[in-house]
Amino acid sequence: MSLITLNHITKSFAVGESQFRALDNVSLSVEPGEFVAIMGPSGSGKSTLMNIIGLLDRPSSGEYRLDGRPASTTMSDRQQARLRSEFIGFIFQNFNLLPNVDVLANVLLPAMYSRDQRDSKQRAERLLQEVGLGHRLRYQPNKLSGGEKQRVAIARALMNNPKVILADEPTGNLDSKSGQEVMKLLTAQRHRGTTLLLVTHNHDLARLADRVIQLMDGRIV
Repeated sequence: MSLITLNHITKSFAVGESQFRALDNVSLSVEPGEFVAIMGPSGSGKSTLMNIIGLLDRPSSGEYRLDGRPASTTMSDRQQARLRSEFIGFIFQNFNLLPNVDVLANVLLPAMYSRDQRDSKQRAERLLQEVGLGHRLRYQPNKLSGGEKQRVAIARALMNNPKVILADEPTGNLDSKSGQEVMKLLTAQRHRGTTLLLVTHNHDLARLADRVIQLMDGRIV
């Protein structure tokens, strides 16, 4: 059974008196443990697609199933939030770290929404050790380099042991060396069985994937 299944997904937004289709009849399935790169020009629908897969937005029509469960229009916001915290880890181009708390507290954030919060502090510390930041637990994000911030974001994404990692241009704000380190961490997780969806403009990164999906004007081409 596919882990992610999209059937005829459409997402429309009102633009003045007309409707703009950010996604137009998109059907897609992703298998457990697969690494899929999503490419396309600005405005092609990549971020909208990732937001729907990540349960941050709902489609206008169509069906989305996550691990066999209907996850699009039939779930309440609370049910979606619970499913999101159990299944999905997010990594963003701009890191999205909270600036007023330390590294450890940032990584602990997803545990607030987890049913099982036992040993969460020890897990967060272990994840930070794994990404090479065990010596930065009490640092504020503004004291870190871009590469270090993204490694904190990776540790945070892994906090609830997600089945899926959604990475939106995770190397976009990094130098080439830091970007390579980040991709090494992400591909290591993929080899542990985590499903990885990567939005990127970088063809070299896309070549690391099992499959590349190209979007244009809201459609898979």
